[in-house]
Amino acid sequence: MKVELNKSDMTPFLWLQNEVERVLFAETLRRAIERGDLGKGTQFLWRESIDAEAGEITVTHTVEKKRWDSGDVRHETYTLAEVLRLCMNDSKETE
Repeated sequence: MKVELNKSDMTPFLWLQNEVERVLFAETLRRAIERGDLGKGTQFLWRESIDAEAGEITVTHTVEKKRWDSGDVRHETYTLAEVLRLCMNDSKETE
């Protein structure tokens, strides 16, 4: 028996992953602004991606510039405990 799954079949099951990514992007944005990598008032990360390996989750993004070069890439690494703490303390109402 062959079963085929489409992206639309999986979307309802990815809610937890989507929420964790939302929290990590928001925290990384906050830290990037605080560090001066992004200007105050910036509302989103540039070229963001998430990678997880061996209990650590890394959010990668680039610095906001008109011209991009490899030195503009920034990485923010979180332990699983940090991610869980951020998610447990997050409230959409405070955004």
